[in-house]
Amino acid sequence: MKDNSSFAKGAILLTVSTVLVKVFGIFYKIPLSYILTDEGMGYFNTAYTIFSFFYIVSSAGVPKAISILVSDAIGQSSESRAENIYRTSFRFFSIIGIILSVILILFAAPISLFFKNTSSFLSIIAVAPSIFFVSASSVMRGYLTGKLRLAPVAISEFLASFGKFVFGVGLAYLSTLFTSDIRVICAYAILGTTIGAFFSWLYVIIYINKRKNTKEQGKKKGDLRKILRISIPLTLNAFISNLGSVFDLGIIMKTLYKDGYTQFQASILYGNYSTLVVPILTSTSAMISPFLMILVPLISRKNAEMKIEFMTKLVLIISTSLSILFCFNSFEILNLIFEDTSVALAAPLLSVLSLGIYLMSLVMIFNSYLEGLGKVKIPLISLTASVMVKILLTYLLSHNDVLGLAGVVLATSSSYLVAILISGYHFIKEWQIQKLQIFKNITVILTTSVLAYFLTKVG
Repeated sequence: MKDNSSFAKGAILLTVSTVLVKVFGIFYKIPLSYILTDEGMGYFNTAYTIFSFFYIVSSAGVPKAISILVSDAIGQSSESRAENIYRTSFRFFSIIGIILSVILILFAAPISLFFKNTSSFLSIIAVAPSIFFVSASSVMRGYLTGKLRLAPVAISEFLASFGKFVFGVGLAYLSTLFTSDIRVICAYAILGTTIGAFFSWLYVIIYINKRKNTKEQGKKKGDLRKILRISIPLTLNAFISNLGSVFDLGIIMKTLYKDGYTQFQASILYGNYSTLVVPILTSTSAMISPFLMILVPLISRKNAEMKIEFMTKLVLIISTSLSILFCFNSFEILNLIFEDTSVALAAPLLSVLSLGIYLMSLVMIFNSYLEGLGKVKIPLISLTASVMVKILLTYLLSHNDVLGLAGVVLATSSSYLVAILISGYHFIKEWQIQKLQIFKNITVILTTSVLAYFLTKVG
């Protein structure tokens, strides 16, 4: 009973933390844009983009991989193996983080020259140490998630985001009091990212060292190989998932130009789509991700069926509710935040995208189950096929005179069907067929609701 209560509190805290991280992320760059101006934001974003790349390399698939292996070890009542996985991965990825940080510091000037933005080199140096802290923290978070200690994971993520916000904005403002060199001010601003990462790292390392078993355990040479075998496909997933949006930009803008829109008009249309429609999909993904992060290590646990079913139902209920909400009330929801003229363009697109939200959640659930079972290559294949289909359909449907940008949205939703076919097939093959009942029930509810809506509209 106590274990279930602790688990529930940790899950809630992790969800709240994720929401707060998103809030800080939204408001973070607003004051910075005033302090740094457009010129400074160019330097800042160059350094941050480079940081984001190294961040993915050093940490994208690591927490999930560690959580899977640690949970599997605990599920087999092998605490010593779980501790060995933690120690092995912590040492390895800490060294990787140090190497990447040093490379960024030593080659900051050549890297900034490569990106045709030489004035960003100070900002690159300032953010470089955060790679080490992020890399080490990702291992510790994965270890804690695998042991279902969710509260410290949530606090760690909150500290990183809160520190970036407070120290980034605070140092940027204070630096303007003693210098007018925008390069230096930008370096102080992005130093907040490093400070936030440091406090996040410090908190989890203190937490773990207070509670871990200090007794030395035997080493297993195969652990590092297992960690890399799982983490590499998960890291590739993070890269591939970003490809669709990159190709979207090129295809959409090129299509709009061909259709006779000026650069100014095309920028407005793409800006409307990318600002009002796309964030709904990414925000939904961010909202359900904490539950799926918990679901992955649960899969390999004994006597965890109730928790697994609860987390799956929760994700499906959230995604189904949002799908119906955005389908029926897209204009009213967007109108709460944006201007009427912008909403008039975006609302129909969001209604079309609403089904894609549910399909996306199904893909994420199937892939989480497969990852929890150690079948990490299947989600990679599924996602790659989905992105390829999305690129092809975006090109074909966006050229349709009737559909226009709606074709892009249809391409996004349709691409998830490909991922569902691949991941869903392997999910049914690996998991008990009766587990699918929950998906059937909520799919019927969603389909009935959407059909009823469109029938009332036609009537």
